[in-house]
Amino acid sequence: MKFLIYSPEFGPSKGGIQTWAYYIKKLLVENNCGVEVFSFREDGLKKTIKGFFQKSNAIIIMTWKVSLLCFPSLFFNFIKGKKSFCFVHGNEILNLNLIEIYYIRLLSFLNVKFIANSKDISNLFFDNVKIKADIVIPPFMNASELNKKLSAKSKDKKNKKIFFTLTRLVERKNIKNVIYALSKINTIDFVYYIAGSGPCLDSLKKTINELGLEEKIQLLGRVSEEQKENLLLNTDLFILPSLFDIKDGSIEGYGIVYIEANAFGIPVISGNTGGITEAVIDGKTGFHSDGSVESIYNSILKAIDHDFDGEYIITHALKHDYSVQSELLHTLGIK
Repeated sequence: MKFLIYSPEFGPSKGGIQTWAYYIKKLLVENNCGVEVFSFREDGLKKTIKGFFQKSNAIIIMTWKVSLLCFPSLFFNFIKGKKSFCFVHGNEILNLNLIEIYYIRLLSFLNVKFIANSKDISNLFFDNVKIKADIVIPPFMNASELNKKLSAKSKDKKNKKIFFTLTRLVERKNIKNVIYALSKINTIDFVYYIAGSGPCLDSLKKTINELGLEEKIQLLGRVSEEQKENLLLNTDLFILPSLFDIKDGSIEGYGIVYIEANAFGIPVISGNTGGITEAVIDGKTGFHSDGSVESIYNSILKAIDHDFDGEYIITHALKHDYSVQSELLHTLGIK
């Protein structure tokens, strides 16, 4: 079988959608399928248009917006009685106008099957578009490869607790409230590393300086995969209490970064909206927070005192390994 994958970008470490596309291809190739990827931001429109003339068994589009660039292929697939598949993540189905809603319904008419990344996003999809997702399949990555790196983890006891966040620094990620919450903690010796870049960087620097936390909180900027893994190897608690930004139409569809932390046996502090509540099992793989300073503060203290089952956390993460995604293979007609 041959599949065509259309994605804004492609490759691990480029964001949730792009990383998922990368591991979908990897899964298909390892199951003896032919795959060609069209990434218009990297390849340009010329190569994308060439995809119109490629023969395939099915087309996979990573968001409905990408379909605007490959609509002829979807239409020809429909005429030939072949299937196409579209992933639903969250942000791209918020604040839709009427034309966009009718366009998504047109995709459904053209036999495009919708795959939601969580039950919450599936429900949101129906609420906004009045179409039911055909199936819910959480995002996945190479969790087993991350877990193997645990052998390099130091067994020495640390003097300080290590807290870590890896994210794009935007308001919805709620990092400023994490900083305020940590400023109230005086019973734990800790250091907090924040990796990532974005429009909130300068504001976070200012807050850290105003609170006099320069020695306890470090902004690292963008980090490499190797740096990220080294940080996770030494982390005691991963913190990312994301919010649902209704005004700007932004939500955490699932949160694969929580699963990455879990692959290292690390519990997490998360938000409590969108698909997060499915990615993070409250009291088992971490704690949910409503995102307020008080809630984050209490969740951190509770997590530090909680006796988490590391094996349970790792097992949860390994369910998100690309190699065990038989449900997606079945959905695509491979097994």
